Amino acid sequence: MEVRITDIEIRVLRCLQKGFTVRQIVKELGIPERTVRRIIQSIEDGTFKAKYDQLFEWISEIEEKAYLADRTVLAWLSQLGKKRRLEAGYKPSGRPPFGYKFSNGNLVVDAEKAQTVKKIFKERLEGKTMYQLSKETELHRNVIRIILRNRAYTGKFYYRGELVDGKYEPLIDEETWNAVQPRRLAYQKGPAPLGYRKTIDGLEVEPSEAEKVRRIFELRTKRMSYREISEAAKVSIDTVRDVLKNPIYMGVLRIRGELVKSEHEAIISPHMWRDAQKVSRISIEHYKAISEAKKRVGLETRNKILNVLEKEPTTYTEIAKKIGLTESAVAIWLRRLKSEGLVKKELGHFGKWFKI
Repeated sequence: MEVRITDIEIRVLRCLQKGFTVRQIVKELGIPERTVRRIIQSIEDGTFKAKYDQLFEWISEIEEKAYLADRTVLAWLSQLGKKRRLEAGYKPSGRPPFGYKFSNGNLVVDAEKAQTVKKIFKERLEGKTMYQLSKETELHRNVIRIILRNRAYTGKFYYRGELVDGKYEPLIDEETWNAVQPRRLAYQKGPAPLGYRKTIDGLEVEPSEAEKVRRIFELRTKRMSYREISEAAKVSIDTVRDVLKNPIYMGVLRIRGELVKSEHEAIISPHMWRDAQKVSRISIEHYKAISEAKKRVGLETRNKILNVLEKEPTTYTEIAKKIGLTESAVAIWLRRLKSEGLVKKELGHFGKWFKI
C-alpha cells in the first residue's frame, strides 16, 4: 500500500466531521461523487487509518534519526513502506482488483464479487462470448476483458515488471488462468496471426497459411534476408518480420513480457524458433560490409563537395542542388571539412563556402 494522504482526503475528512452528507461534500469541494464515496469507503474499511498510522510512524522515525538532513536517505525512506509491503507479499499500491477489497490495509476477498469473477473464468472456458458474460454479470465488456487478463487472481501480481507471489487468497488456479488466455486472445482487436484463424475456442491452425509460416522460418535458418524471404514466400517484408519475432508459432503466448504455455497448436518447434532468432542477429561479416559501404558513400560525397568548391565558391544550398543531397546533409559535411581545415566560409549567414 502506498503511504500517501492527499489533500482531498483531508478535506473530505473535515467535511465528515462537520456532519456533511455526500452530496453536500460534492457541492462544497467540487469533486466527483465517486471520489467522495471511495474515500469514505477507505475510512470505513480501515485503509485510511492504516495509511495514517504508517505515515505517523515514518514521521517519528525521521524526527528521531534526523533523516531530513540527508536527501538520499529521505528518498530511500519514502520507498520503505512499499518495500516492506512487497516483502510481506502484499500489493504496495493501487486499487484492489474486482473481487477483492482492502481491510485494515490488507487485500481480502469480497465474497459476492469473487463469485462473479469465478463465474466469468468458468463460463469463458465453457465457450461463452464476452457479450454473453457481460449480459449475465451486468459488467461492461472492458471490465470482463481486464478481469480475464489480470494475473492477480492467481495469487501473484506484477510489480515493476516482476511477478511476485502474494500473500492473499487466490480466486483461480494457474491452470485455469493459462487456459483462458488463448480464448481471450481470439477476441483481441485485429486479425489472427498468419497461419491461424480465430474461433470460439481460441486459435486454430489454417493449413495453407501454416505452410507459408514454416517456409519463412526454414528460409531464415538458411540465413536468408527479410527481402529474399519476402520474394520467395510471396509476402511483405513487414509480415516476414512479424512472423519471425512472434513466439506464438511455437505454442506460447507473450503476456506482459512473460512466455506462457498455451493450448493452441504450435506450427513450428521451439528449436526452430530459437534458431531463427540467432540468425536475426547481424553477423560480424555483415556489419563490416555495411561499415565499408558507408565509408565508400561518405568518401564519394566528400569528393563531390570538394570538386564543386574547387571550381568556384558557392553556398551550401547550391552545392545541395548540384550533387543531389539534402541541404542539411551538405551542411553537416561542410562542418566536417571545415574542422579538417579543407574549406572555409565567408562572413555572414549567407556567406559562400570556398576551398582552402
